[in-house]
Amino acid sequence: AYTARPLYTCVHALVESIARILLLTPSLHPQVEFPTKPHVSGEAKEFIRRCLALRPEHRWDVAAAASDPYISRRTGH
Repeated sequence: AYTARPLYTCVHALVESIARILLLTPSLHPQVEFPTKPHVSGEAKEFIRRCLALRPEHRWDVAAAASDPYISRRTGH
């Protein structure tokens, strides 16, 4: 039998499905790209990539980012 579901339930299910596809399909993962100018050091690029990781379990939290040598050298901590 047909049962009407609220629109937000359908939209939520659609968003969850799309998120699963994006997370499980490595070729769909966006890569952080940097322009040639201004120059961005390899160390800075790696720091930014870790902060912007798509999967939450791979993304740094504030404490991890703050303790990275790239930041701690610049803040003196």
